[in-house]
Amino acid sequence: MKSRLALLTGILLILSASLGLLLSLAGLSATLRFAPRVADTLQQQVSLAEEVIETTAQGLEAASQTLDATRFTLQTLDQTVLTLSQAITDTMPLLDTMETVVGEDLPATVLSTQASLDSAQQSARVIEGILRTLTAIPFFPGDPYRPEVPLSVALGNVSRSMNDLPQSFRTMQDSLQRSSANLATVQIEIQNMQRKVAEVESSLQQAQIVLSQYQQTAQTLYYQLVSLRLALPEITRWATLFLALFWIWLATAQIGLMTQGLDLIRRRPTEPGS
Repeated sequence: MKSRLALLTGILLILSASLGLLLSLAGLSATLRFAPRVADTLQQQVSLAEEVIETTAQGLEAASQTLDATRFTLQTLDQTVLTLSQAITDTMPLLDTMETVVGEDLPATVLSTQASLDSAQQSARVIEGILRTLTAIPFFPGDPYRPEVPLSVALGNVSRSMNDLPQSFRTMQDSLQRSSANLATVQIEIQNMQRKVAEVESSLQQAQIVLSQYQQTAQTLYYQLVSLRLALPEITRWATLFLALFWIWLATAQIGLMTQGLDLIRRRPTEPGS
């Protein structure tokens, strides 16, 4: 009975060692064969990520230019409101001119500004989606992208804060049309408008701060990707060497296991009467 058990154990050890040796050789062959392809694929993916980040940076720069233009428009609007207030205070003959400016020019300026902000908001949503996708990649260098105030929300707040301005302009125009006796009311409306413009400028300043943070994040991600791409050849070489040594070690262990199986078969006890 012991002879048969030793024989069976030896055969199982030899079969297990043979399978392990084949697995080790296959693993070593696959490692040496596919390691260059894996390295090339990683290089291509990192290069693609760099291009995406570069495109994102260009989009952020375009959004920054839009905000600068919007800020300039708001400064012009603020100066126009101040000029109107001074004109109402100083002279009555300017009422007709002010009606045209308030009823047509300023609402058109506000609508143009809101259109620019809406366009920038759409671009910001796309940019945020790209940044979240990139930073959510497993083992991606750097922290996940989670801004406290999304740029699209900040831009939307700026645009919404301007919704009441056209109505304020129309109210002022009606006041001008009624009579010069209502100049005091017009002056109050102008002061309210100035406060609203100041609120819009404050919102725009916050949006510019958020945009600056986006640009810094994109720049940091770009440099991290460049560093990763430069380090990939060394990383893949070490990974290939480690895997190759692992398969060699595993094959060596299987040879030892096979030797034990052969030794059990040769030294198995002889049953009585055999």
